Amino acid sequence: MFPAVSLLVFGLIMEPWGARGQLPKPTISFDPDSGIVLEGGVIIIKCEARINGAKEFHVFQGREQIFNVVLDSNSTAVFTIANVTSKNNGNYRCIYYKELPSRKRSEASNVIRLTIQAGIKAPLTILQPAAAVVITGENLSMSCTTVTNGQCFFYQDYHDAYLNLPIAEVSSNVTVSITALDFNNDGCYSCQCLIEYNGTKVYTARSNLMQVTVLDRQEPKHKPRGTRPSYNVPLALSLVFGSFIVLILISALLGVLLSKKMTATDQPGSPGETELQAIPD
Repeated sequence: MFPAVSLLVFGLIMEPWGARGQLPKPTISFDPDSGIVLEGGVIIIKCEARINGAKEFHVFQGREQIFNVVLDSNSTAVFTIANVTSKNNGNYRCIYYKELPSRKRSEASNVIRLTIQAGIKAPLTILQPAAAVVITGENLSMSCTTVTNGQCFFYQDYHDAYLNLPIAEVSSNVTVSITALDFNNDGCYSCQCLIEYNGTKVYTARSNLMQVTVLDRQEPKHKPRGTRPSYNVPLALSLVFGSFIVLILISALLGVLLSKKMTATDQPGSPGETELQAIPD
């Protein structure tokens, strides 16, 4: 009896440490996986935890935390560093926390190293058009151009400069379309291309941001019944004044004609007119 109770108490004391050790160790990687990037180019960091449920990911450069994000279900957190400079050189690792049933922290991932090709500028990338205004339900076409052939990736960018949603993957100079736009498509877009440099895959610089504005479709407005038509006040006043002048002129003309008629009635008969004579009985 006593040994069984002792083992039970020992198990309860050690359970949190055992539970922590049960969390799978995350893996960290670069995209492209060489970990080589040109100045001004783009590098993508991926931290993966093969475990279900919500997780809070943290990425470190050396001892400094540079990213963190909470994901509800995805097993991989993706972070993007654009416009890379020499300060991004160094070692990277990641960890994650699992909230339920209690907050536990994983072990740190393996360490990977990012190498910057100093003095070598990443090729520019241009996203066209620079801006667009579309109506809900319409389609939008865009193209990504760089100096050499490559695989280009289109993103919808969010307020967090390090997070973006991939929406398309095509060869450079190929037009892609987003169909039946709605208000979820409103925002900024960008692209970058994966090219080959000295036998190594590297990303170009991030393109310009393309602002897309989605407007509501306006339905034709019908004139409501029972409303009075609007009037042009100056025109109405002109018509009233003109009618008044015409009325005065007509009154004056009628006065002249009536005066003449009365004058003609008062004058004696003119020669040639025959007067009635009294006929004798």
